[in-house]
Amino acid sequence: MDSAASQKAISSRCQRERAASRACTAPIRGAGLLGSQLSGGEQQMLAIGRALIVNPRIVLLDEPTEGLAPIIVEELLGVLRNVIRNEGLSAIVVEQKARKILSFTDRAIVLDRGRIVLASDSQSLSNDPTQLETHLGVTEQKRPAAGRWPS
Repeated sequence: MDSAASQKAISSRCQRERAASRACTAPIRGAGLLGSQLSGGEQQMLAIGRALIVNPRIVLLDEPTEGLAPIIVEELLGVLRNVIRNEGLSAIVVEQKARKILSFTDRAIVLDRGRIVLASDSQSLSNDPTQLETHLGVTEQKRPAAGRWPS
């Protein structure tokens, strides 16, 4: 490997390490805990950080936001968006929060009982409320005026 390629590989690894570190920025209750002593959300962040630290070319993320507090979900998705978009990491993401993931993926494949029922580019699916509702059960809910929630 020549010097320029070696330097690029080192730089890429450093960027991934920083991204992995950001994936684990939520405060943990105490130092020295074993993985089994962490909450589910803390375990999820630890697993994602460990996956990113080894500088993979592709990752499989199975519901990466499951069990995380909403503020941590946003931070984690920001890290994933950066790693996928700016650092060229390929990812297969299985996620129920479709709108959040579609914002930074190129393609979407919807499976129903193991069969592909829809294959589309993510932006087209994101912009098609009928397809979202049909295949993902995702609709935009309008908030009623203050104090007018149905009882």
